[in-house]
Amino acid sequence: MLESDIVPNFEGKIMCKKLRDLDGLTSDEILLISGVDSYPVNMQTVLKKLGIKSGAMDFSQIEAQIPEVIKRRGSILGAVTIRNDDVNIFYSTGSTEHRKKFTLAHELAHCCLNAASLRKGHIEFRFDENTSDPKEVAANIFAGQLLIPEKPLRKMYNSLVIPAADVMAREFEVSTHVMEARLEYLGLGFYSPKNYDDMNGEANV
Repeated sequence: MLESDIVPNFEGKIMCKKLRDLDGLTSDEILLISGVDSYPVNMQTVLKKLGIKSGAMDFSQIEAQIPEVIKRRGSILGAVTIRNDDVNIFYSTGSTEHRKKFTLAHELAHCCLNAASLRKGHIEFRFDENTSDPKEVAANIFAGQLLIPEKPLRKMYNSLVIPAADVMAREFEVSTHVMEARLEYLGLGFYSPKNYDDMNGEANV
């Protein structure tokens, strides 16, 4: 989320065409438009079909200029920039594959959910923080819906004797944390790695 003391808007106040196209789209609509109908969801394919450029970026120089913000909000994980009619999404250099994937989905979520606030010349950062900010929470939920569509998730869930979060996470190529958050959002019970440890402990008593 952009803070005015980090990077101000540059000059424009008009939403770019690509954002107008994305404004209000749901995760299911994004997948439909992108032609992605299987999992794991390839975010590079999704973004390419949407005409959005993506890549790695070293944020260390920016972080060095805002030590107090970084101390409060954590390191920069990603960013979305709006220049002219181009939308670019970046993830931090050295990100794990899971974090890279979620960052791309999270920033795309902002383009769909908060397009009206992403003006030309805007830069929006994603920080490594736990936040209750409604926009960030909504972007996280959207990203989970995009990376783990409900229909295939429920099909897999119902096929498992033990609904293990880490097993499902591997199939969708997301972190176990992201999978657990998605299952909790849908109200589906699950076993986590901690549950396994507890079960093994009980079996050994």
